[in-house]
Amino acid sequence: MMCERPMSEAKNEKERKREFQRALQSRMSPNLRHTLAAFDVVMVLTVLVDLVFMMGFIGDAFVQPLVVINLVTIVIGYTSLTTKRRLGKQISREILGDKGDPDSEGAEIPVDDGSEEESEEAR
Repeated sequence: MMCERPMSEAKNEKERKREFQRALQSRMSPNLRHTLAAFDVVMVLTVLVDLVFMMGFIGDAFVQPLVVINLVTIVIGYTSLTTKRRLGKQISREILGDKGDPDSEGAEIPVDDGSEEESEEAR
């Protein structure tokens, strides 16, 4: 037996995703969109070059440049990820308000440091 959401809830979720995508596209400048797309292309190309190297089509003489390319790709990937995450959080705050984003700055996130266990042991 499959657990399915009601149809109205699924439509509501799709509409929220569309609204989020529209807000994201309107927030991003054309230069930022092109830059993030270029970052994605660079990451895919790096993976393909790595695969070609692992298959043995690229010789060992190209190992050092390949390491440099991979390190640059890691920096590019991290920059892309943080930029997308920051934009997503800003738009989530605009759409949902401050109530729905526990990852936003200033929100308290409970951390279990084991203090309850220590107080139980003391009894």
